[in-house]
Amino acid sequence: MLGRLSVLRVITICSIGFIFLRIYQHNLVIKLNYDYQRLDKRKTQLEKERNELYTQLMCVNDPERVLAYATMQRNMRPLKVGQIVCLDDRKPFDFVGTTSNEVVVQQLGLFDMVLGKTGG
Repeated sequence: MLGRLSVLRVITICSIGFIFLRIYQHNLVIKLNYDYQRLDKRKTQLEKERNELYTQLMCVNDPERVLAYATMQRNMRPLKVGQIVCLDDRKPFDFVGTTSNEVVVQQLGLFDMVLGKTGG
């Protein structure tokens, strides 16, 4: 009789433990579903915001809209060919990496000015 009671206790304890484990798993599944719904809602909000920003960007970058804004709001007009003045007829040179600073200063005609200011 005593052996039977200890076996029954073990079975009861294991059953109660199993029930608590299933309740815990069920709560975890419910929590994960809530998290999933919250993240899905946030994703939808972010996609909507992205689409609105993209629409605004396309409106801002529209050349016709920029021209209309410049002429109406800022009173700007496109330049005519006669309004364009070339200030220097020297040949272009490379500013990036292949030309030394001294050569650039000489080509710009600033060498004497630089020497005058530095006292060289």
